[in-house]
Amino acid sequence: MTGPQLAGYLERRTYALASTTRPDGRAHAAPTLFSLYASAFWLPTVDGATRLANVRAHPWLALSIIEGEHHTHAAVLAEGPAEVLATAPRDVQGATRQRNRAGTLNWATAWLRMTPQRLYSLGCQ
Repeated sequence: MTGPQLAGYLERRTYALASTTRPDGRAHAAPTLFSLYASAFWLPTVDGATRLANVRAHPWLALSIIEGEHHTHAAVLAEGPAEVLATAPRDVQGATRQRNRAGTLNWATAWLRMTPQRLYSLGCQ
């Protein structure tokens, strides 16, 4: 994808599959709402979520954002260091609220921030 295509794709996609590594080394994957801000992916989550313990033990996260089938599919794969935060900047919270169809984020008691070191995108129309 070109830069503008990538930006448009990520803007219209709301959910991704977040992959982390459990403390014992086993893989874990779960769907997540995400937003982009300051060159990082921001993922709201709840206290006690498996992915929080995983990122604390292994501070690395991969996101898969995929749509379509066969000749009309697109994908963005991103991975990089991640950290657990108690809150997110107001701009992130506002953008995420809008991406969540203006729904409340009262449930988001923790946030993950992943700064991609690797990013792969593919678009087939």
